[in-house]
Amino acid sequence: MARRYWNTNLEEMLEAGVHFGYGTRKWNPRMAPYIFAKRKGIHITNLTRTVRFLLEACDLVFDAASKEKQLLIVGTKNKAADLVAQAAIRAWCHYVNKKWLGGMLRNWPTTEMKLHKFKDLRTEQKMGGLNHLLKRDTVMLKRQLSRLQTYLGGIKYIMRLPNIVIIVDQQEEYTALREFLFLLKGNMNGISNALNGLYDIFDIEVGQHFYWQIAGFQVHAQVLITSWVVIAILLGSIVNTVRNRQTIPTTDISKTQIGEEYGQWVPFSGTIKLAAPTNDINTTVALALLTSVSYFYVGLSKKGLGYFSKYIQPTPILLPINILEDFTKPL
Repeated sequence: MARRYWNTNLEEMLEAGVHFGYGTRKWNPRMAPYIFAKRKGIHITNLTRTVRFLLEACDLVFDAASKEKQLLIVGTKNKAADLVAQAAIRAWCHYVNKKWLGGMLRNWPTTEMKLHKFKDLRTEQKMGGLNHLLKRDTVMLKRQLSRLQTYLGGIKYIMRLPNIVIIVDQQEEYTALREFLFLLKGNMNGISNALNGLYDIFDIEVGQHFYWQIAGFQVHAQVLITSWVVIAILLGSIVNTVRNRQTIPTTDISKTQIGEEYGQWVPFSGTIKLAAPTNDINTTVALALLTSVSYFYVGLSKKGLGYFSKYIQPTPILLPINILEDFTKPL
């Protein structure tokens, strides 16, 4: 990348307060090499190094613009929103200065569909087509058009994914930053040295779904860990706790409500009352299904196929509803 001369004036940057950083309580320790001093609880950044990196950034965006690359400026803070829009319009590039919609870059096909819808609605409005619809439909479409204008108005002419994203306040726009880094994973070698100074780029992200290949099957690791391991721990605890249990209930309420023949299932059914340690619905559903199966097993072993006669009472029409009710009781 060729170096060019850019007219940077340190005095103007000092007057603009570019050298003022965040308070000393909010700083990132990784920024230590770029901090010059501390004054009254505020970090003073090294302005000469700031200028150096600013010049490199200018060279980068200049080369990108000369090659007709797509540039996107992101800044949704109230103080920066208007400045972002003005700068982007002057530079003829795209911008987002309102709320960043999650998945705007990562789910690009969905964003493209919204942009096509936005374009169609703008065309209909210019041609007066919205005025010939029912009042209810007109109000609905105008409300939809207003929302699209708010969140996608700055990228309505974008043709493809941006090649360069300029982010104002990376901490505030963390979602946009992570999405852009996700897109760059396939071509990270060229920029890793520049980014690793401020960020650690991990191959494993928070919230990512992991899958293990076991015996040719794709197993969701999170479910395996938080559900089946928890179930194994619960069952092991049950075995350890009820080694000397009494098969027949001794309390009157157990005999009345459960019946003596169901006594051996009391410790197992009791585990369904435990809250899942992971707060994962998978654990609760797994325990509930096991309880339902045991429920049917005891009934069939006692009455045989005659056990199902209760499901057609008072009318056979209720058969599926009664079966579904028994399955959902543990839940």
